[in-house]
Amino acid sequence: MKNRTHTTRAYSANSIIVALSLIVAPLAVSAQITTKTSTVEPESFVVSGSVYSASAIEIFWPRLPFLDIRYDVYRNGEQVKDFTEALSHFDGELQPNTGYTYCVYAFSNTEFVGSGQISQFTADDGSGAEQLPITGSCPSEPIQPVSPPISAAVYSSTALEIFWERDANPKTTYNLFRDALLVSEKSTGGSYFDSGLNPNTMHTYCLYDVLNNTVIKSQAITVTTLDNGTGAEPMPAAGTCPTDPLAGRTDPEPPITVGPINLSGVVYSDNALEIFWDRAPSPEVLYNVFRDGELVLSNSRAGSFFDANLVPGSTYVYGVSAGANGNVYSSASIELALPIQ
Repeated sequence: MKNRTHTTRAYSANSIIVALSLIVAPLAVSAQITTKTSTVEPESFVVSGSVYSASAIEIFWPRLPFLDIRYDVYRNGEQVKDFTEALSHFDGELQPNTGYTYCVYAFSNTEFVGSGQISQFTADDGSGAEQLPITGSCPSEPIQPVSPPISAAVYSSTALEIFWERDANPKTTYNLFRDALLVSEKSTGGSYFDSGLNPNTMHTYCLYDVLNNTVIKSQAITVTTLDNGTGAEPMPAAGTCPTDPLAGRTDPEPPITVGPINLSGVVYSDNALEIFWDRAPSPEVLYNVFRDGELVLSNSRAGSFFDANLVPGSTYVYGVSAGANGNVYSSASIELALPIQ
């Protein structure tokens, strides 16, 4: 069994201090996990089962689309499979004519991302006895893997590497600072190799997990490069973690693109017509329609407007304006004539 702790599905916002000691480095390396925010909404998935005999059942579940996915399996509240990559579990020493509830919990790295359950009864062994009821249920607090902290490997007096676990959301990126200096921005990997450093010098590395321009997790570690033989005391780190790691580094909001409206119209009869326009790709863009200067449709996301009960033989001017947040970005007009009855 791996090192695991009982915990609720929600990550705690409290700080967790973790001390690390690396074999490859002669000096202590310390790390601190400061915050953690869940990045995905856990989903429910279907668990299916096959009853093979009076003592054997196999259950199956789908692979979820997350990084480094693993599954825990419980039978009647007791864990029977631990952090497996498999997509099934065979149970072969069960009691005949007995009910069992299987619960499957999915984790991406250490983050809970989904669950499913199924109840199955083993086959009768010929005794004709009544079925034994299910005696357990899904645990309210499944065993959840411990999140490994940021770590480091010191290779020489001038080179080291920082490692971290990626979370379940593939859109999360990682910013790494060395002594308050940004050395890696918007990384999607799980490590950073740093070289050209000074011997026997302490460096503070600060890692920030960023999702949607928001820091969802932060960690820090202090690492000392190897001595080059001088025997002197290590030089202290030149900086600490930045107070605002996203200052000047947030992605700007994408501009609202409207494009030409390309207004057109079709006359259906002597009193009905319809106008059409090209909708903008942004869902924020809304359309207003005017007939002879009078507003007849407001704040619409549609791409057309049907107008009926008009006066035969009349000519109408239709105008369409596209805007968002109170600003008009594009407009067009068209004149349509109705035939005489």
